[in-house]
Amino acid sequence: MLQKHGNQYAGALGAGLSSVAVLLVASLAILATAGHAEEPAEKIPTTEPELADQKDLMSEKLSYSQQILAGLVRGDFDTIADASDELNQLTHLPQWDRFLDDPVYSHFTVEFQRKAQRLATQARAKNLDGSAYSAQLLTATCIACHRHVRDVKAMPASEVSPAQRGQER
Repeated sequence: MLQKHGNQYAGALGAGLSSVAVLLVASLAILATAGHAEEPAEKIPTTEPELADQKDLMSEKLSYSQQILAGLVRGDFDTIADASDELNQLTHLPQWDRFLDDPVYSHFTVEFQRKAQRLATQARAKNLDGSAYSAQLLTATCIACHRHVRDVKAMPASEVSPAQRGQER
């Protein structure tokens, strides 16, 4: 009886991890194809050099994310750890600091760093399930931050609620 219960639990765990893997692959596929779609007009006023630097940074971030996915699929923990470390290093570049005066963006930056470090730790421990889950959380952080920058930071200040600015407690 105990063994049967253990098998049921293992089956449920395996199904949950399969769902995580499918969500991770779908998220990264969306990110990968987003660069090929026609880009919407930039709503946030910037100079041309700043915009070019920002696009280069995001292209680099996407490249490292794709390396993480490839590492997950192949079980290549060194690639996962190295790409995670590189993602974390991107947050220390001047281009990343574009909205650091915004508490919500600052929060997303700290979360991104923390999750990239956790992913690297899981990869170094050769924990594929932990790495896949950490990659999913990292991707979710990217999506939420991009939504904030695109939808909230681009709005006129008069239309942004205190909750959207992260000032509501």
